[in-house]
Amino acid sequence: MNRTHSRYRGSAYLLVLTGSIAIAIAGLTAMHIARTARFATAAVPEQSQARILAFSALDHAFFTIDAYVDADRKGGLKWREAMTDGQTFGPYSMGEGSFSWTISDQSSDGSLSDNESDSIRVLASGQHDGITHTLEAVLDPGQGTLPLTFLETAAYSPEFHVHTGAVLFTDQVVGSDWHIDDHGGTIDGDAESGKNVKVTVTGTESNHVTVRSVPTGSFYDYYVANGTEISVWSLPSESSFRQLRRLVLSPTNNPFGDESREGIYVIDCHNQNIRIESCRIVGTLVLIDPGTDS
Repeated sequence: MNRTHSRYRGSAYLLVLTGSIAIAIAGLTAMHIARTARFATAAVPEQSQARILAFSALDHAFFTIDAYVDADRKGGLKWREAMTDGQTFGPYSMGEGSFSWTISDQSSDGSLSDNESDSIRVLASGQHDGITHTLEAVLDPGQGTLPLTFLETAAYSPEFHVHTGAVLFTDQVVGSDWHIDDHGGTIDGDAESGKNVKVTVTGTESNHVTVRSVPTGSFYDYYVANGTEISVWSLPSESSFRQLRRLVLSPTNNPFGDESREGIYVIDCHNQNIRIESCRIVGTLVLIDPGTDS
């Protein structure tokens, strides 16, 4: 009988011991969690300060870029040429921390100044007590921020041809983002090219100039949707060219069909070569898919 009671007492002791170990482990775990929470709570002010400094860096970037844009508008250095791809501004001290920011070209060519429609990436960082907070912003110029510079020309095209015997008269510069090839014609006025002006020019000839900003593809959607269509097959044909020659195209006059109250006319050229000569166009003429010799 005594042996039996002794076996039961041993079992009870083992259960009590196991329960004590479980309670001890739970207590240590709770202490560890409390310590981790305390450390995390202690780091919150530093993280908040670093975040505030990162926003300060972003504000500083916007202010700096805006100052360069304002100087550009007043005739100073082109704002995109005032900064270089990958340039870092700072670090600047503020309170017990610091901030800095880096500007870079969002496109793959690594140049801020080659195209005014390219987006710009700003990486802003705030540092405080060994903690860094980083913010990223992409600045898109959009169509409304700065005027499209191609509008400063009388005519602008990726490819520009003045054919034999033809003279293009202009009191404003004409240009191309590529070569203006020599096809035997003459430009009576000024001409500029992103590459080389090869045609005869009576005015100022400018080569390797900065490419002008032009509309994006969606820009034409409005004109196509609101324009009056002129069939390319209704245009007179001569020497493999469909021609607009010696005519007036305006909101009140369209020799090929209905007038457009908005003065917008659209020709889907179907890869036909188009020649425009001795015309007065009061409005907007959109050519879609013109031939390469147009």
